[in-house]
Amino acid sequence: MLTVVCVDDNCKWMLRASTVKQSAFFMIRKFINVYTCSLDFRRNAHRHATSSVIAEHILGKLDTPGRSYDPIAIAHDMEREFGVKISYNKARRGKLHALTMLHGTPEASFQKLSSYCHVVGESNPGTSSEGSIQRDTSTGNYRDGNKQIYPLAWGIVDAETNKSWKWFMSNLKELIGDSEDLVFVSDRKKSIDKAITQLFPLSHHGCRISHLKKNLIQRYSNASAILLFKRAATTYRVEDFERLMG
Repeated sequence: MLTVVCVDDNCKWMLRASTVKQSAFFMIRKFINVYTCSLDFRRNAHRHATSSVIAEHILGKLDTPGRSYDPIAIAHDMEREFGVKISYNKARRGKLHALTMLHGTPEASFQKLSSYCHVVGESNPGTSSEGSIQRDTSTGNYRDGNKQIYPLAWGIVDAETNKSWKWFMSNLKELIGDSEDLVFVSDRKKSIDKAITQLFPLSHHGCRISHLKKNLIQRYSNASAILLFKRAATTYRVEDFERLMG
C-alpha cells in the first residue's frame, strides 16, 4: 500500500494505491484532488525540492544530444509536472548538478586533456594535435560559452590596442613558442593581425566564420550566397570547398 498526502496534516488532498496481486504494478484506489490548505503553505514546503532532487529528475533530458534545456524550461517543467514553483537560480543549480553527474567536473575533464591527446596519437599513428588558439570572451574557468574552448591565457588591459595585443602575444609566445602547427582564430582586428604577424611568423591566422558571415550579410544580403559560404566554410574536402566557392 502506498499513501501520499499533503504536507499540511489538515488538508484533505490524498492519493492511495496498492499493488495488483503479486505484481510490481500499482493501481490507484482513491484520489482526492482537492487542496483545502493555502497555496502559501504548500509553496513554503517546497524547500525540499533541492538541486540534487531536480538534477535526478532532469538527467534524461540533459543527456539528449543537441537539446537545449535552459533553467527557464526546467522551472516550467517542474511546475507543470509536480506543481512546484522553483526559482531561476535553483533551476540553474539543478542543471549544473545534473551536468556534473553526467560528465564529471570541468576540472577533472581539463586534467584528462593531455592523456587524451597521447592516446589519440597512439591509436592513430601520424595524427597530430594542432594548437588552435581562439580569441574569446571568458565565460568560465575551463570552457567558453559554447562548451568547447579551454582558456589558455587571459589578460586585463585598458583597451584593445597595438600595444596591448603585442604585450599579450609576447607573454603568450614565452609559454608556447612558435610553430607551423599553430593556428590562431580571431575577429578581423588589425591590432591582433599585426601582433601575430610580428611574433608568430610560422603560425597560421584565420578569421571566424561568424565575422565573415556578418560582412557578407552587410555587403550583399543574399540568402543563397550566405548559405553557400556557410557550407564552404564547414566542409572537410578541398574539392567540395572549391566547388562551393565557385
